[in-house]
Amino acid sequence: MSSEFTIEELINAIAAARVDTEPARGVRVQELKQATGHSEATLTRRLRALIDAGLVEYVPVPLTRIDGRVTTVAGYRLINDKKL
Repeated sequence: MSSEFTIEELINAIAAARVDTEPARGVRVQELKQATGHSEATLTRRLRALIDAGLVEYVPVPLTRIDGRVTTVAGYRLINDKKL
């Protein structure tokens, strides 16, 4: 993958990932990593920029661990479907 990864591409990836999930549920960095092929560090930097711009917010996402316990992990979702 190219090291150039735009904010718009990340917004599109978040929106696309929501198609298979509940709209109110956030998208985990791991899901974005699989969808985009970009590193966790790159995605995290871009997500911080989107949060600072008021386009994305943090939401806890439930995750069932291998032992069956449910915990929460960081997820991110678009705020009111704002666009660039």
